[in-house]
Amino acid sequence: MRLLWLELKRVLKTRYVQFVLVAVIGLTGLLSYAPISFARYTYEDSNGKEITAKGLEAIRLEKQSQKAYSGTITPERIAQALKQYQDCSSKYENGVYDENMPVSEYTEKIAPVSLFIRRMTEVYADPVTGMGADVMDLTEEDAMGFYEQCRQHLTDLMNMEQKKHPEAREKAAAMYDKVEMPFSYYPGVDSNNIDYLGIVVFLMTVLSVVITAPIFSGEYQTESDQILRCTRHGRRRLAITKLAASVLIMTAMYAVCIAIYMIVINTAFGWEARQMYRSSSRRSVSSR
Repeated sequence: MRLLWLELKRVLKTRYVQFVLVAVIGLTGLLSYAPISFARYTYEDSNGKEITAKGLEAIRLEKQSQKAYSGTITPERIAQALKQYQDCSSKYENGVYDENMPVSEYTEKIAPVSLFIRRMTEVYADPVTGMGADVMDLTEEDAMGFYEQCRQHLTDLMNMEQKKHPEAREKAAAMYDKVEMPFSYYPGVDSNNIDYLGIVVFLMTVLSVVITAPIFSGEYQTESDQILRCTRHGRRRLAITKLAASVLIMTAMYAVCIAIYMIVINTAFGWEARQMYRSSSRRSVSSR
């Protein structure tokens, strides 16, 4: 342990290691803020002026507009979303794409339920062509039977894409049996969050190499390795110590950076969204 402690002190006192550690923490903070800065929410004020909110304000407004649909997605909520979408769309000649639809109406009536509508058109797609269903043709009964249709849609999709592979169709059906229903939805989660998390992990991987490579190559550069190998613990024990020191430093760096990223993102977008991550993780593990 004493040898490990001395090796850690030696590495962490190195100026370039300190610089790299500070740099990776700073870059993690910047990358954590990036998804927040991309958030946009457009609405109309009382004077009819179009206003675009950005950053934290945009996230707050979006979550507020979708608050009624957050949590467990029950068939009743899906039916309510479908009715709201159809009632709003039917007032215009070109539906939700009509240029006469006010931004405020789209923001308040269409945007909050668009996720549910996209999923409904997908699960009620034509079993032969795979074309999505027309939203205006869907009914309340379709909404109430959403979860049953999800299973049927999977069967139709596998029959269409895996005609010659019955084993794949059976495996897909068996895996879908393990999916937890009803689904849950929490507004605020953005795909940029996952994308930038991948960038953070890649950044840490590269900088881990920058930090750990000199731990093993430093003695060879100064040719002091010949002296070290002649000492009592200069071979196997020193190599194990260097490896352990590298692992500890990388683990600590990963833990700190991931903690910074998750704290910043979850504080901005909402900690309740972690329930979606846990649910997804359970489904992923159970499917294996």
